[in-house]
Amino acid sequence: MNGATTVMGLTFGRTDNLSITSIGDTVHLRQQPVLGCSAANRLNSASGIYGSQSWTYDGVGNRTSGRSAGSPIPTVILPPAICCRV
Repeated sequence: MNGATTVMGLTFGRTDNLSITSIGDTVHLRQQPVLGCSAANRLNSASGIYGSQSWTYDGVGNRTSGRSAGSPIPTVILPPAICCRV
């Protein structure tokens, strides 16, 4: 490998051909993130070496809030005319 160092080796677990349900790192085995998904297959929680985070969504899938280790994560909420163009 010409002196190169592998810094991460990511693997992805899937329940189907679309939804990622887990991410693994073959290089740093103790730094495995844990992901949570809603019934609508939206990421609603994550935890790992960066701490714990969680998110909520409205009925059409727009992220409405987030928390990081109990503290709010700034969320930009755009008016429908901007974020929901058809």
